[in-house]
Amino acid sequence: MTSASPPRLSEGRRALLEVLVNQAGWFACILLAAAAKPVWAALTAVPVCALHLALARRPRAASGLIIAVMFVGWALDSLIAGTELITYGPAAAAAAPGDRASAGALAPAWIASLWAMFATLLECPLAWLGRRRLLAVLLGAVGGPLAWWGGVKLGAGQVAGLPGYAIISLEWALATPVLVACAEGLRRVPSAPPDKRPVGHSSGPDGST
Repeated sequence: MTSASPPRLSEGRRALLEVLVNQAGWFACILLAAAAKPVWAALTAVPVCALHLALARRPRAASGLIIAVMFVGWALDSLIAGTELITYGPAAAAAAPGDRASAGALAPAWIASLWAMFATLLECPLAWLGRRRLLAVLLGAVGGPLAWWGGVKLGAGQVAGLPGYAIISLEWALATPVLVACAEGLRRVPSAPPDKRPVGHSSGPDGST
């Protein structure tokens, strides 16, 4: 006798749950970063990603996407940090925009956590953007700067005015449709068929049962 598998959440309920958990993780990460607790801020992605992998239909593919998005996003933000248009941490938030003393060569680890949490939204909550590339571009162009504006207001960093927000908008306008397309490609990969042989079934040396 085999036990019945637990019922899965509907797509709508799963999307709502992941969005709410993601937002909680985002606020926790930003507030901890603003409180000069970068290690704890970096760890906020762990429960968010764990929930996502528990709900994902293909956990291995989902984990690969999270890792890829995390490193690519962190690298992009590190490049922008090198321009001194964005700076991180409470010291940067208290400094003047573009202050060279507060600029860092690399983005902190908690920025990678924010990208990892964003990756968890690609499979379900943002799946509707799969065939809407223009909307994905617009969402990234607007949503990226808005998220940064919120982070600045909460004291997690600083943006050097319009030029800083413009480059953030460009970054997210380019990255969002590409990442959405990658997630859509993973959804189209067929799952391996389950082994339907009954428990205890075995074959002989010649392949006979």
